[in-house]
Amino acid sequence: MMERRQFLKNALNATTLVGGSAVMAKAGAFPLGAASANMSVGSLAIDTLAQNQQYYKRFNEALKVKPHLKAWEGVTADISPTQVSWQGTLPSQMHNHHFYRNGPGLRVRNKTRYAHWFDGDGLVNQFALHKNGVTHKAKFVETEKYRREENAGKFLYSSSGTRIAHAELAKSPQSISQANTSLLPVNGELWALWEAAAPYRVDAETLETKGEQAFSDALKGVPFSAHPHIDRQGNIWNFGKVSLSGQYAFVIYHLSAAGQMKQFKLVNTPRDSYVHDFAMTERYLIFYLSPLIKGKRNEVYTESYSWYGQKEGRVFVVDKNTLEAVADIPTEPGFVYHFGNSWEQGNALVVNLCWYDDAYVFKTAMADLVGEQAPNVKSRASQLVINMTSKTAQLVKSPHGMEFPMFDAQFVGQKTQIQTGIIRGSNPANPRYNTVASYNTQTDNMDAYEYGENVYVEEPIFVKKQGSNKEGEGYLIHTYLDFIKDQTGVSVFDAQHVADGPLATATLPYYLPLGFHGTYV
Repeated sequence: MMERRQFLKNALNATTLVGGSAVMAKAGAFPLGAASANMSVGSLAIDTLAQNQQYYKRFNEALKVKPHLKAWEGVTADISPTQVSWQGTLPSQMHNHHFYRNGPGLRVRNKTRYAHWFDGDGLVNQFALHKNGVTHKAKFVETEKYRREENAGKFLYSSSGTRIAHAELAKSPQSISQANTSLLPVNGELWALWEAAAPYRVDAETLETKGEQAFSDALKGVPFSAHPHIDRQGNIWNFGKVSLSGQYAFVIYHLSAAGQMKQFKLVNTPRDSYVHDFAMTERYLIFYLSPLIKGKRNEVYTESYSWYGQKEGRVFVVDKNTLEAVADIPTEPGFVYHFGNSWEQGNALVVNLCWYDDAYVFKTAMADLVGEQAPNVKSRASQLVINMTSKTAQLVKSPHGMEFPMFDAQFVGQKTQIQTGIIRGSNPANPRYNTVASYNTQTDNMDAYEYGENVYVEEPIFVKKQGSNKEGEGYLIHTYLDFIKDQTGVSVFDAQHVADGPLATATLPYYLPLGFHGTYV
């Protein structure tokens, strides 16, 4: 049986049969992602310790006058079951279902605090939905990193966006996984996902961590990214980003609905761009390679990337049948976190995405939560139209800001016109994401509900109405944080009448840290 390093070395030396597919690439050594030089000696470690202590104090002082920072305050322990009642009426088809969310939960240990939004051990929140109310509980994903640091009583490793004094050298990306980004329901379990490591399996009922998801010895420790996509047959598609001595590649994953490997393949890419998500049509996987490009490895992962605005963006397309790259198309420079539904239209691919004009949100706005340096930076609901005959791509930007785009999953890979997400509020002087919205890309109509200036809203999940085959007919469920009332709430909307307000809301007697992504089962 082949280990990860040997698999990658073989694949990049010669043609290797992998999962039934041939792989061609060049030789090299496998870097350890966020891991880098040991910070445990010298003046640099002393300086970093002072910076850690300073940021911890700075955050605590800022929290007294900036209550919105409660969104990133974090929690320090699992949360026991708490039951609250609905205000309004929950649709009957949602009785006895579960809504889950994942995100950075534990953000401080031993008077050291993470500074970047990406950082924090994964906290899985379960909201059990019943006719009369919601039962909430939450539990940390017990990754290798979490267990080691829990025993030590301090952070042992530098993280995605925060340098930690006296940090240990990580053995691999898996050893520093925070499993804090999203959740994939598979075979009655939840897979807690992070960008640069394999999933952690979580019991969907108890939230107990069951261990790492193992695909094969060859893929042990190879990244399985945090945004898998599911096709109409239920198959799971994903990628993992690897680089070997200057050769950059994606591992493309094709799994069954039960999480069993169908095929995988290493596909070379033209540059080492930061890639968070991708798009999928019936026949293709589509990646946007921004000019946010990785350079010299850095102990802090986000600091490894630099923005090259003079370079073009690139649209990289992989055929789902052969797992071969079939297009590498130059387009305008920009930055994308999240994609919506995408489809084939004649010889074109139409890709919904949330477009930033540059990577300021990645490099600066999310890097210092206390400073809140870029409140007006926003992504726009946009479409990328790719001509597969002429190998050209055109970006069509809407005037509407949107993030965390979702859609009616029964139409995945088919032409749709409705996407849901979150948008900024109407006050330009205080433009927080406090609004849930449904956007019709054909009519340009925005159906939105704004909570108020003291609220952050989180990604709404679309739940289709039972028996419906009409796009957009269903419900939206999401969480929100009211940082003045110190409450987190769960709300359910009629997806076709968002502006009318929630059908049902349940409010917890405490507040939770903002997360990233969730799922409904």
